[in-house]
Amino acid sequence: MLIDNIESFENNILEDVLPVLNKKVDTEIYKEYQISEMADIEKKFLNGIIRYVKPKKILEVGMAAGGSSLIILNAIKDIKDSKLYSVDYSTEYYKDKNKNSGWVVDEYFPNLKNKWIVNTGGPLAKFIENIGNDIDVCLLDTMHINPGEILDLLVVLPFMKKNGIIILHDTIFHMDYETSYHYVHSYTNGLIFSVLKGKKYMPSDIYIKNISNIGAVVLENNSINNTFEYFFILTFPWSYIPNDDDFVYIENIISKYYNEKLSNLFKDVTGIKRARNLHGEVLNTIKNGNKFNNIVSNISNFIPFKKARQKFKNSLIYGKEIDERKIKVDNMLKKLIKE
Repeated sequence: MLIDNIESFENNILEDVLPVLNKKVDTEIYKEYQISEMADIEKKFLNGIIRYVKPKKILEVGMAAGGSSLIILNAIKDIKDSKLYSVDYSTEYYKDKNKNSGWVVDEYFPNLKNKWIVNTGGPLAKFIENIGNDIDVCLLDTMHINPGEILDLLVVLPFMKKNGIIILHDTIFHMDYETSYHYVHSYTNGLIFSVLKGKKYMPSDIYIKNISNIGAVVLENNSINNTFEYFFILTFPWSYIPNDDDFVYIENIISKYYNEKLSNLFKDVTGIKRARNLHGEVLNTIKNGNKFNNIVSNISNFIPFKKARQKFKNSLIYGKEIDERKIKVDNMLKKLIKE
């Protein structure tokens, strides 16, 4: 368990890195932005948890400039055998393609890198087995749109230590910009924080008393087969579809570490999402010959029997009427979704 007001615990440690975290820089796209994307109370909360728990293995999913990486590395610099494993899908910093993900540590505090192992260029599922078991603390801070961190949560849970801690940043991100389409849909971490089972902690912020944009959950039950709610929230609307290569990595972890019922639920839900996405692509590219043919081939992969698969492809690719193609696509996808 954590103590109340964990954000006040040894927050003097932050003084060594605050000048860099609060530094403002410019790029061609972004002007006068702060290196750290965390408010001061959020920095203190993250630092306090690390200083109090003294974890041996920490996983950070989502680095960006490396602000949270720096907070954690600074907090564990005197903790024996403590390591930070950072994962970012992108090798480049999204605000400046001339810099690598996590560049702040490289440029300002290279002396802290001896406790840092970085993995970039793929989803968490690509690296998690090499990172291994007994993760004490995991910070999830990536896209904040579905399925984003939901997939990361399902991937990391089998590797968490008993009573491990999940920290979620941007838990009320969606409340700050209610007129913006993007931000209204950025509720993923708030959704996860709501359903996670365990003792929950949030610092008290000025914006909403006793609620902040960061939260932590001390997992009360690490039985990965008691996680139906975490799979169910995948049914909420998705803002993007991971590519096929990413799904291979993710499905491998799900099938290996969860029971058959949950694994099948995952395949059913994600299969529907992917099929509906292909449906949308077909309707948008129905007149584009080569692209349309490629999409038809992708859809046909859902059909288990070779003869039926080829018949379906031929009837669409060589069909004469565009309206007839649309009807066939609709009927086939409805059948796949129903099944």
